[in-house]
Amino acid sequence: MVDSKVQQYLIRYELDNNVCQKCGIYATRIAHRIANTKVNRKKYTSKIVAHNMNLVSACSKKGTDCNDSYNIGMIDQKCNRLVDLIKQRGNERLTSAFITEYINE
Repeated sequence: MVDSKVQQYLIRYELDNNVCQKCGIYATRIAHRIANTKVNRKKYTSKIVAHNMNLVSACSKKGTDCNDSYNIGMIDQKCNRLVDLIKQRGNERLTSAFITEYINE
């Protein structure tokens, strides 16, 4: 049986075709839109923080900000939109591009 956190990572890699969503090279990391911190897990719940819609495939190429570019933790409006999206459509398989566009509206 696969751990639920690992399952969410696998879903995101599959939806993103294992490609960094910023620069387009092979993804070797998962970026969290809302960072995976103790404070955020308490504020938003671990289920939200680990949900595949909070994740984005990213590369680990030196000199890029691909991973950090998806951090929305300091922008309450974007965090709230993402949490609402997860609560409303959390069972759907949405692309990272769709999610990014949605939270940036």
